[in-house]
Amino acid sequence: MTAIPARVSLWRYSPALVLFAIVIADIRQLSDPDLWIHLLSGRELLAHGSLPLTNIYSYSAPNFRCLHHEWLSEVIMSALFDNYGPFGLKLLKFICTAATISFIVSAESETGAPAIAQAAILLVAAVIMIPSMQFRPQIFDFLALSAIVVLTAAGRPEANVMDSQPDWRLIYSDDDARLYAPANSPAAHLGGVPVKGVVLFTKFP
Repeated sequence: MTAIPARVSLWRYSPALVLFAIVIADIRQLSDPDLWIHLLSGRELLAHGSLPLTNIYSYSAPNFRCLHHEWLSEVIMSALFDNYGPFGLKLLKFICTAATISFIVSAESETGAPAIAQAAILLVAAVIMIPSMQFRPQIFDFLALSAIVVLTAAGRPEANVMDSQPDWRLIYSDDDARLYAPANSPAAHLGGVPVKGVVLFTKFP
């Protein structure tokens, strides 16, 4: 029987390193042009309770049917911006980045890998996240996905993952992507709930 490796959490082993990773991942503070249409759409929904069915803000295709699939994220972002200005958006981005990094740390601790290996992977992940963590609705996607990874890692077989071939269960599928989790993991039973919730409440009006 394979011995269960001791689990080490970087939050206990080196909390300063985790905070450093959060700072690295959140270092990019530049907005891209899409930010302003997100804020405008959020204001429109807050003011009128609905969004136009067509893309009225487009000069080339104002009558083209438009699905505002990120409406809830836009409402949150516009409300923060209108009440707290750029600071509100920066705070939201920092919270989502910190939570995403924390979920990564939690997932790493479930693997039983040495602390040095976890630290190296965490820092690489933080660097990779720099261009992705922007003032855009996608930060909520990264947050939700990292939470699903934790649920998946928490339910892995106690034996070496490479020595086992668990059954995989489809927990979410749409036209763009499919998400699987080991059938015996919490993610297989609970993972579909937050994923579908995120899709329903942030992607469809």
